[in-house]
Amino acid sequence: GVTPPADDRTRQVFAEAIARAQVQLADAQLEGFLTLEVPAQLDLTKARALSETAFKLFYTQLSTDGARLLQSYAEVKKAGDPRWTLMAAARSGMVSETASNALTRTAAPAGLSTEQRTAYCGALDSFSAEPRNMARATYAYCVEKGAEQGLSDEPIVSFCRDRLALYPEPTEAG
Repeated sequence: GVTPPADDRTRQVFAEAIARAQVQLADAQLEGFLTLEVPAQLDLTKARALSETAFKLFYTQLSTDGARLLQSYAEVKKAGDPRWTLMAAARSGMVSETASNALTRTAAPAGLSTEQRTAYCGALDSFSAEPRNMARATYAYCVEKGAEQGLSDEPIVSFCRDRLALYPEPTEAG
């Protein structure tokens, strides 16, 4: 590694440059992640094996690429720059939100009975719950840390606040 400079101002500039570079490198990978699409026209009756394989490959890539991106953005915090840490948190929320939305928006395969369709959609909802909860938690972190750092008016904190509003805390039924 590189030894950080001794004076405070140069150390801040150094931390900002490192954090910005880390976000930009992760952002290059984020672009590909955002283009992942669920395989079209899944058919569990006529082409079950092919459809299951296609969906498993998609899910594996979504999970693997998402985890890699989350790790890359988590590394930004170590640089110690508050604004770029908030940017990385917002991007992490986007990764989790994208994964949740991809699963939630997966169309039920052709040929399913009503009962099978309900079970399939329930399973997708279950799979999408974890990344949805991660998105909520990450956006909340961004908003909270922005407030703690006196950065509540920063555009990235406003972005996180707006995204968080889309994911209210679940309420207990009953």
